[in-house]
Amino acid sequence: MWNYFLDRFYLSRFNEFVSKTATVQKRKPVIAKSSFAIRLRDLRSQKNISQAELAEAISVHKNNIVRYENGAVEPTAETLRKLSQFFSVSTDFLLEGISENGIKVNFQDKELLNMFQKTEKLSEKDKSTVKELLDAFLAKKQITEIVNK
Repeated sequence: MWNYFLDRFYLSRFNEFVSKTATVQKRKPVIAKSSFAIRLRDLRSQKNISQAELAEAISVHKNNIVRYENGAVEPTAETLRKLSQFFSVSTDFLLEGISENGIKVNFQDKELLNMFQKTEKLSEKDKSTVKELLDAFLAKKQITEIVNK
């Protein structure tokens, strides 16, 4: 019985000695950046805002934004929703890069973006009217620029 206790004692002392004297080099795990991380960084860069500004805008800690952009963690569903609203993109685009018709939209004018989003809910006839009005306005603008040259 004493041998058992002595063996345990010497084993614990040996392990303690090894842990103090051994030089074990700890490495950080290599994490490949996810496409989400890259898209988030790109969207933030397009808006020309810092990680701290984005964190404040969506009510998360700055370190979370750093972790998202480094690909270390994925955001919660709630944070993903806030990010999609902030950048005016779908959660599908953030996670998978999927956007309707493959078009990448970068609206700086939130009011104009909201107007276009509201037109999606209109009837086909009303959508056609909006398109005609917009087309007429753009044509007039183009003619004015040509005349003023």
